[in-house]
Amino acid sequence: MFRFRIAFVAVATYLTLASGVVFECPDSVQKFNNEELLRCLQDGWERVCEANVDTTVLNYYPGAAVRDVKLYLFGKDAVHTYHLADLCDLCANEDFHKGKKTMVFVSAFPPAEGYSVLSELWKLRQAYQDCNLVVVDFASNVEQLYSTLHANFDHAAHTVKKVLHYVIDGSYVLPQDCYLVGFSFGAQVAARGAVLLNEECDLLPHYLLALDPAPSCDGVNYVTKDVAKKVVSLHTNTGHYGVEVDAHVTLFPNGKVRLQPCCKTNVCSHYLSVELLVEALCKPNSVLFVKCQDWQTFKKAKCDYRNVLALELETPHSSEGTYYCHTADHSPYGLGNAGLKP
Repeated sequence: MFRFRIAFVAVATYLTLASGVVFECPDSVQKFNNEELLRCLQDGWERVCEANVDTTVLNYYPGAAVRDVKLYLFGKDAVHTYHLADLCDLCANEDFHKGKKTMVFVSAFPPAEGYSVLSELWKLRQAYQDCNLVVVDFASNVEQLYSTLHANFDHAAHTVKKVLHYVIDGSYVLPQDCYLVGFSFGAQVAARGAVLLNEECDLLPHYLLALDPAPSCDGVNYVTKDVAKKVVSLHTNTGHYGVEVDAHVTLFPNGKVRLQPCCKTNVCSHYLSVELLVEALCKPNSVLFVKCQDWQTFKKAKCDYRNVLALELETPHSSEGTYYCHTADHSPYGLGNAGLKP
């Protein structure tokens, strides 16, 4: 019997080599997945959607599945980490103040080139104490981003719905005091979650702020005027990571550009949307926009200067249309009233 097993293994090995089949170690396949996704991420959203990765191995490793998605509660002195099943513990934390305005920030773009959503929001928490800050992160790494884009999109949207429903229906926060913010592909996830909240729980979010919303891989734009009572989009990397969407208010700092004046890379330009929001909340009225027909009209100073709005969580319901401003080419970016004219 032992000799038979040896002969069987020898024949199987010969046939495998003869047929050209090569069995790779999962670690090496995952290493290729990671490198491939990082390369594609540099080239833009379309390349990420079409990345040539082994999804079986990708989803085998920890970090990519929905169960690995993290919820963060930003307290005054610490960031508390939870999973979806721990929502009740999150809201019971002393750093979550019942009845206080609450921002639910949905992120779906991985840390890159030294930029990180969590780092930027920690800066916000240090200077801005006006609301609870809860983050749902679907892209702690590039593998998790890819899974969110494809296999886990519906699960991610339901996760956002559950967070919103728990916070609002659990009487922790009034509907009008809950501000939904989505960054990058997180804007699409947030928008779909808002639709599910309305369809399944009969609750329509009051506000959605889409920070440089990225396109979805299925070609569907989930960010529309119907997903919330007020939908605002801020675009800083149009044409590479960001895409224009159907919003009540559309904000274009420095025009419809791919690279912002302060940036040399697309990642920098993409993340500027988060930096602008953080700066605007920490320094009210520092980032102002004026309603204008287009960028050329703005550069001729022929805008409606009676119609000016500040970048903030609660955009007036009367505001509608396209707004422009220009920023400094270094931090602090907001120029106040000086940014309303060329």
